[in-house]
Amino acid sequence: MSQLLADWDAFISYAHEDHELARDIAEALEARGLKVWIDETALQIGDSLRRAIERGISASRFGIVILSQSFFAKNWPQTELSGMFALEQDGRKIILPVWHNISADDVRRHSPFLADRVAITSSQGVQRVATKLSTVIIPEDEQWRPHVLLWPAGIEVIVTPFHAHGAAYVIGKYPVTNAQYRHFPCKAGPVGKYFDAKVGKHGKWVSSFRPWNDSHFNNADQPVVCISFRDAHWYCQRLQSLLPNGQEVFIPPGSFWLSAAFADTKLRTTMRGWRTVQPAMHFKSTSPTRTIGAEDRSNLWNVIDMFGNVWEWCDEPQRFRATLALPAEETASVYGGGFLDDPERIHPRLVAEDLEDRRETRHTDLGFRIAGSVPFRALPPSVSRQVARTPETEFEIYW
Repeated sequence: MSQLLADWDAFISYAHEDHELARDIAEALEARGLKVWIDETALQIGDSLRRAIERGISASRFGIVILSQSFFAKNWPQTELSGMFALEQDGRKIILPVWHNISADDVRRHSPFLADRVAITSSQGVQRVATKLSTVIIPEDEQWRPHVLLWPAGIEVIVTPFHAHGAAYVIGKYPVTNAQYRHFPCKAGPVGKYFDAKVGKHGKWVSSFRPWNDSHFNNADQPVVCISFRDAHWYCQRLQSLLPNGQEVFIPPGSFWLSAAFADTKLRTTMRGWRTVQPAMHFKSTSPTRTIGAEDRSNLWNVIDMFGNVWEWCDEPQRFRATLALPAEETASVYGGGFLDDPERIHPRLVAEDLEDRRETRHTDLGFRIAGSVPFRALPPSVSRQVARTPETEFEIYW
């Protein structure tokens, strides 16, 4: 079938034992604007399974095949694979293999033809698998490429695919650092509490701690810590005074933060799969680490330390609070986890009312990053055209 006339961008073939991975890949591709045929979403009541799958294969531009021991042990997935091989006879590349807990020798034993193809391994994480697949599926001139802008106080922001009212939404490339926070005089600097594991049975947050007086916390390129929601808002107000007319800065709404963290063009309300977003994360440590230049902790939009290093303040607008079943009076949460945490034991989102001092909490693992909006006219033409291709999305902003 002509790739231009296809009903679906990709068909996913998999063994039942691998359905969770298949579903996660499908969701990640759909978040990148692709139409994906997967049996649990594309089959309707009354459909003939065989006919529906045959239609899905023939009406898809590409076939993603999750190769595993379970796949090669079953007849039905291999029947789907044979159908894709038949469509490749005209020279088009259709089959995109994903190796799941299987070696090259295993693949070669079952299918020498597939063993010679460049494949993606599921061990890279769902988000990176989806990105590598999408670079093949999405025409090159339509692929999203992150763009960096330099704001006052040395802040770098990443232009995201989100936009509304002729302006693109941006997010800080990394949490606000000590150097960036010092750009605006603030008396003696942040004061908060540090966690003393030696106090009591389970440790305790102890005051008063001045991070700028401690060599483990005061490096210019480390995230500023002991920041409350009010402190983050204060900083946004000061930074706003330096921005050109039409550009805005604000505390990230929770849904925007999540979408940027997952490099996901859908408004997310779930953290599922968060441990696969970055190749490295700064956890289980005694202090935050430097953020500038930490590309090994960046996600697919080149945003650094969305998970790990420091918890980050986010606003929770009314409609997002309802989605998350938050108390009506609560307007803030913290996201991402911090350097003190064990990633295997935390959920990287906490509601402010669950914190010791709610929105006034100032802990040594608590910082923030800024978000904002930039009019299309202030962006390079190639970037504004790229952003404008995506659907308009409006966030409720705390200001």
